Amino acid sequence: LFGLLALFAAWPWISALWSTDGYHQAFAYPARLARTTRRAQTFGTQRYWEEFYSGDTADAEEFEWFCGYEDLRPFFRHFADSLISRTNTTRLLMAGCGNSKLSFEVYDDLVASERLPVDIWNVDYAEAALQRLKGVAEGRVMNWAVADLTQLSEEDFPTATFDLVLDKGTMDALFCAGPASVAAAVREMHRILRPGGRMVMVSGVPPAKDVLEAFKGSWTVLADGSPFIMDDGEATINLRAHFYVFERPESSAEGLVEPS
Repeated sequence: LFGLLALFAAWPWISALWSTDGYHQAFAYPARLARTTRRAQTFGTQRYWEEFYSGDTADAEEFEWFCGYEDLRPFFRHFADSLISRTNTTRLLMAGCGNSKLSFEVYDDLVASERLPVDIWNVDYAEAALQRLKGVAEGRVMNWAVADLTQLSEEDFPTATFDLVLDKGTMDALFCAGPASVAAAVREMHRILRPGGRMVMVSGVPPAKDVLEAFKGSWTVLADGSPFIMDDGEATINLRAHFYVFERPESSAEGLVEPS
């Protein structure tokens, strides 16, 4: 109760901070990636990430956008659990997984601890990142695919075969590549998700800007990037980023909004 009262007392300040570019500048990209405008402009290129993950820095070994799974877990599970079956296999795409241990933590939570039949796909177009991650998987049974989220092959990623997509920071890089790349990735996520499937997304891009515009059309918005508060009072403020959830409706048109 005290925590809730404190949250509501601070709400005017939190709301103002959340809706300003100051929040975006403070938390959108880790400082060591956003030191120069020139570097930020390369975030949307495959070459940048291949070089980034091929290096010998600590970030090349393991890099985590915004938050870890411990902070994200209650919100992810809130929206994912209704789609996870205890009998039939649930397919989860880790979009632009990089070298983050997020997929390992999701695996340990769902598969190792709860014995749920979840089939996790780690996907990134930087092969160096996948090789690093695969090398420390420590027996976890997962799938690995070098692929571009803006043009996934029908053979490897058939239409309407995934239940969940989890993205933490990848769409941010695509926003740096431009609206055409964003629109292409959104279409591909819509294509591979089953009707009723959901994309859970952690992003530094504020809701007042491009994200909701990119997903308008054939999606239902379940979390719109503004602070999401659970019934127990836990809020997404700890994520240091915006939290979005988009659902592919049970029946929706295939035509998504083209970039302007």
